[in-house]
Amino acid sequence: MIVGSPNTRNNQNLGNNSWRKPSNTYSPTGLLNSVRNKFHDGSVLSAVERKIIAQPAALMQMLGSKTSLYETMNELHSITLKVQVDDFEREEQACEHVKQEMLSQYPNCSVALYGIRQLGMAHPKSAIYMFFNTGINYCQASNENKENQTRVRGTVYEVMKHCGHCEKVTNWDVQELVTFKHNDTEMNCVVSFTNGFKEQNTLLLKSYLKMDKRLRLLMLLVTDMVYRYHDISKYFTSYVLNIMVIMFLQRIPEPVLPTLFELRNMFPYKKVIIGGFDCGFPKETPCLQSSNHLSVENLLKGFCAFYKDFNFEDDVVSILGPELKRSMFCPPYNNTISDEPLNSYLLSLKNGGNTPKMNCDLPVIVQDPFELCCNAAEKVNMSVLEVFKMMCQDGFDILSKWC
Repeated sequence: MIVGSPNTRNNQNLGNNSWRKPSNTYSPTGLLNSVRNKFHDGSVLSAVERKIIAQPAALMQMLGSKTSLYETMNELHSITLKVQVDDFEREEQACEHVKQEMLSQYPNCSVALYGIRQLGMAHPKSAIYMFFNTGINYCQASNENKENQTRVRGTVYEVMKHCGHCEKVTNWDVQELVTFKHNDTEMNCVVSFTNGFKEQNTLLLKSYLKMDKRLRLLMLLVTDMVYRYHDISKYFTSYVLNIMVIMFLQRIPEPVLPTLFELRNMFPYKKVIIGGFDCGFPKETPCLQSSNHLSVENLLKGFCAFYKDFNFEDDVVSILGPELKRSMFCPPYNNTISDEPLNSYLLSLKNGGNTPKMNCDLPVIVQDPFELCCNAAEKVNMSVLEVFKMMCQDGFDILSKWC
């Protein structure tokens, strides 16, 4: 139980998603469904349509009082912690099985776990995410040697399909993934092959989680809000939301968390170069304590206030350090900045060549902290952004009544 919380709930259904509160049932008239289809298609919503699709009631049970908020927080905390403890050995077993099956083909291979399970915030049915490293692809650029990635993926697919321990083995061409159910552990597994960015991102988020215990609770609450409010989680993924939460905690008047630039300046670290980008950061950050002692509910209200008015059209969501503008990543690339490695990336854009460029023609830019050309929010369209901002407005209004 979280210290100082009013109450907690027992959950009787840890084997499924019944604890995850869905968004409201939609109108039988079909009107709300047609509007939902419109925002899924990326069409701009009219003022009337935005009013139709607004769902403040979906958040009221969660945010309506301090008691209900802490009940939700305790439930999320206890369930995800139980998953982390109960599934640890099964995750390791599934990961080791993939490695042992592939050693004859790739003697120097390794398998690294990444994603939400490694952050201790997974629900009971979350898949295991693995990166398969042949021994040479960890540091390659994302767009480098696609033929080799495809060949490795095909080999892993064939081996896992015939190993006798897996079922529902699927080879995904577009995403460069292999998925399967590992029968020995009954775990759903996703294997990627590109490079080590995902593992480094996971390690960075784990490092931030150690700095302030409120971060984990805030991440869980924000993710749950998105599930409740029309479930736009396939657009605003947990990774995107986690980056947004961290940036908010870096930008408030009394910051709770340091920027990545500040971390690199405060503590020594070893460089890790992947695809030409520096993915290194200090693994140990002793004695980092913020003077900000706001409660989780006040931070959640602050998050809603911050993003309901955030200028997504001009500004970039980034945890690197400085406030970044979308225009900095667009021609003619005349901006310079003192912070490294961002400045070197901007200069390489200006100099041309084969430097990978960020797609700036999207409604939201959430910059990957290491692969600086990558927009983690590329699936978010304009109408989904409108729904997210409505969620933040409704959340702020509800919390403001008592917090």
